[in-house]
Amino acid sequence: RVKGLWRPADGLDITGTVVVHRNKGDGLTVGADKHYDVDFPNGDPLAQEALVDNYEIYNLTATYDFGGVQLMSSTSHVDAHKYNAGVALKLPGLETFNRDTLDSKSFTQEVRLSSTCKRRLNWVVGAFYTDETIDRLQVLDLYSKGEFLGVDSVDSSDKSETISVFGALSFSVTDRFQLGTGLRYFHDSRKRARNGVPD
Repeated sequence: RVKGLWRPADGLDITGTVVVHRNKGDGLTVGADKHYDVDFPNGDPLAQEALVDNYEIYNLTATYDFGGVQLMSSTSHVDAHKYNAGVALKLPGLETFNRDTLDSKSFTQEVRLSSTCKRRLNWVVGAFYTDETIDRLQVLDLYSKGEFLGVDSVDSSDKSETISVFGALSFSVTDRFQLGTGLRYFHDSRKRARNGVPD
């Protein structure tokens, strides 16, 4: 994780953050032995569980103080990769071994303008946008009584896009009593496809 702050001018702060996460293992649970060989008597005797959980987060946030009013812009990008392999299903005479791969990317942008003075009336207005794509591939190896029957796979893709605007007002009646109201409008678009065919 790396984080840096740059102040090129009075009242202007620019913060950059990078998070890189790597996680690789031999599965979620110990199987038949210490090597994570799974209990798979009717399938591949060498089948092993596996686990990968990686992601990267990038963010750039800028704030500028106009004197009583602050402008904030936050831009983020997330890239994630997950992989999980293990026995998925056991039925009399049938066993399956699942390899599940999940890749996701998302972009987020927020802009916000808000009052910063300690007054009885405070306010904030802003806009938010996000774009996300999730691609998933599930592959099943099918076995029956030790015989390999074939492979069944499902390839899916989910896309979503959200745009919203919002605003809020708060009024301090006393030091301990405050009234507030807010309004938010958003439009959400989602698309899904399985094996290349839209749902």
